[in-house]
Amino acid sequence: MPQHTISEALKACILSLHHDGYKIQHICDILAVKKSFVYKTLALFSNHGVVSNPHKYSHISSRPRILSQADLCFLQASIDHCSTVYLDELQQELFLKHSVHASLLTLIRAIK
Repeated sequence: MPQHTISEALKACILSLHHDGYKIQHICDILAVKKSFVYKTLALFSNHGVVSNPHKYSHISSRPRILSQADLCFLQASIDHCSTVYLDELQQELFLKHSVHASLLTLIRAIK
């Protein structure tokens, strides 16, 4: 069963009611939510200062890029200067000038 999302406004209501002194059970009755959800929302706000999980998509993030924007500009300039340069020559120049070791496959993807 897919997980449904609960609006930020409802979570803000939980915080507001809790701040106004309402008990957890009374908040659950007013908003028709589960007690565990109220506790989870209050814990997120207590730990992170927000009502949504700030680490929700952290598992989706990709690896850090090997080539910076400066490295990509260097590759482009090298190719513009000599369009018949070999990949292994580009790889060596990149290492000598920028101290970056990139695989040939990484260079191919960067050039595309």
